[in-house]
Amino acid sequence: FDVYGTDLKMGKYIYNGTSIDFVNEGTAGKVNAANPDMIILEPAALADNGEVRSEHSVENLASIIADFKAHNPDVSVVLVDPLPLYEAVHYPREVAEIRLYAEENNIPYIHHWDKWQMDEGSEMEKYLKEDKRTPNEEGFRIWLEAIGEYLVKESE
Repeated sequence: FDVYGTDLKMGKYIYNGTSIDFVNEGTAGKVNAANPDMIILEPAALADNGEVRSEHSVENLASIIADFKAHNPDVSVVLVDPLPLYEAVHYPREVAEIRLYAEENNIPYIHHWDKWQMDEGSEMEKYLKEDKRTPNEEGFRIWLEAIGEYLVKESE
């Protein structure tokens, strides 16, 4: 990301719970402690799937973003698609509700599902670690390219 100069510092915060847990545990405060200028956030749609009703997932996301903005009103929040699931029924609709929320609230959204080549469910496995829920190096490459394309496009 040379376009951002030498002052670019990147960090990551990994959270493996639902959006309800994220809100209830005050996890946004841990992210805020780093005083970021930009937060690229993957909503907890995969963790919420089957655990949290989609409308509550969106409400939790709004609360998380509000917590970030309360700490730093100038912080840029960018949402990024969670991991796609091949032939899922409810999950794509839940993610679509998050995308709609982002669109209605002028929140940038990085959509990368079209970059995953999945003609059959078994093809998804080539992008995952043995746990079948975590991207491997190839899966992370797809994510990184989508995020990189967004960041370079925004800087031009």
